[in-house]
Amino acid sequence: MQFHQRFIAPGLQTLVIAGLYNEDKLQSLFSQYFPLYNSEIQYDIKETPISTSTCQEALQLDHSSQASIALGKLSIRNSHNAYPIHSLLTKILGGYFGSRLMKKIREEEGLTYGIHAYNVHLKAGSYMQILADVKFDSVDKSIELILEQLDNLQHEAISIEELNTVKNYMLGEFVNDSNTVFDFAELYKVLLLRNLPDDYYQSYYKKINMISSNDVLDMARQSYVEDQFSIIRVL
Repeated sequence: MQFHQRFIAPGLQTLVIAGLYNEDKLQSLFSQYFPLYNSEIQYDIKETPISTSTCQEALQLDHSSQASIALGKLSIRNSHNAYPIHSLLTKILGGYFGSRLMKKIREEEGLTYGIHAYNVHLKAGSYMQILADVKFDSVDKSIELILEQLDNLQHEAISIEELNTVKNYMLGEFVNDSNTVFDFAELYKVLLLRNLPDDYYQSYYKKINMISSNDVLDMARQSYVEDQFSIIRVL
């Protein structure tokens, strides 16, 4: 409770309400449960500069049944004009079941049950991460294969068939994630918290449809340089 009141509550500035509700009852609930939002508690976390350095680390855990690997790097913000290309590139690499990493490391090599690549957007910056749990004796091989896939995307333009498959997947994913009033609330929260324009999603998916294989190749050459990634092994 002390941690929540010190670090979490002072940062809560907006409530998003979704669904049917009685406004009088809602106001009563706000007064009862959220008075601390008007408190004078100071938000005392100091922001630290974002580091651009990279590292390679191995962490040892007792009684672990498998190894975990993570590769990560700083990424462009979702407000950046080129982010739709970067987002599609991440999806190609490891963002869905038919991705490059899933095919190579799960289906062909059988080294993991699942491997994923995704982008995370925070207040002060964004990053991309690749995560997988693998067998103890497959850590180095798995990392080698991940780096191989990054290299492939930098040197070989993807086929029109693969490009269209991923575009259709992303569009279908958006439709699937915007079915209910609660889905729309989640989408709206992204606009609100990242200060994005109201037409962000329309613009984003319009750009997705216009991306070419060469656009993806150029983005991979900028974003998937091996020495830009930090690599963590947890054994």
